[in-house]
Amino acid sequence: MDSIQQAERWIESIWSGKVPASVGSIAECRDALIRIRQAEHAVTMLGKAHNIPTQLKQRIAEAQEKLKVINAWTDLG
Repeated sequence: MDSIQQAERWIESIWSGKVPASVGSIAECRDALIRIRQAEHAVTMLGKAHNIPTQLKQRIAEAQEKLKVINAWTDLG
């Protein structure tokens, strides 16, 4: 779960404007989302939960939505 929290913090730092939306930082956002998805998969595969908790699904959906907007910023620039 630590990797999910770290990834969420990175996405949030760009979302909030604390970190500039540069090519490198946006690429790190994409990587962060991949890490969130990998953690989701690991939780499922380790059998820690029969179903992925609703909260985790919501966190992944929120990260995906923020990343869509962040990616759109590059199209506007």
